[in-house]
Amino acid sequence: MNNALYKLILEESEKNKLIYLPSVFVDCVVFGFDGEKLNVLLTKLIGQPEWMLPGGYVLKDEDIKASATGIFEERTGAQNIFLTQSKTYGAPHRSEFGFYDFPDDVWHKQRYISIARYALTRYDAVNPRIDKFSDDCDWQPVDQLPKMMMDHKCIIEDALESLRRDLNYKCSFKSLT
Repeated sequence: MNNALYKLILEESEKNKLIYLPSVFVDCVVFGFDGEKLNVLLTKLIGQPEWMLPGGYVLKDEDIKASATGIFEERTGAQNIFLTQSKTYGAPHRSEFGFYDFPDDVWHKQRYISIARYALTRYDAVNPRIDKFSDDCDWQPVDQLPKMMMDHKCIIEDALESLRRDLNYKCSFKSLT
């Protein structure tokens, strides 16, 4: 178990219960093309080997779209990026194995619903940033994803499918007009 992460999560748990919506989370899938391949922005929790999507909880008085935009800007430094909702995820126990060493009543171990949003942005317009829970944030090729936490690989695959569908639709529609 990573003691620094464990201590931080336990410290944050009680505060989170007061300020965030229970059981609601936003995951941001940020795609960037580097001129050769499509990449996705990933992060790692402190001392953890698996990668995950940048995400965060929704404040009790915050709009979900605003929450996603804030998470995106915090992790990338980019502004005015259009985020599209992809899917919603809510399988039982989807978050537990990421926090198996934690007490059952810790905020981060509860069951939560994740609303995934994705964006396609210029690779060079993004400056990946860590937050207090992470020690790495970087681009990874979508066709060579590293080991992922929870169901984040599935979230990326679904967002990629949505991106392809949306681009195909928009390009086809534009050629008709």
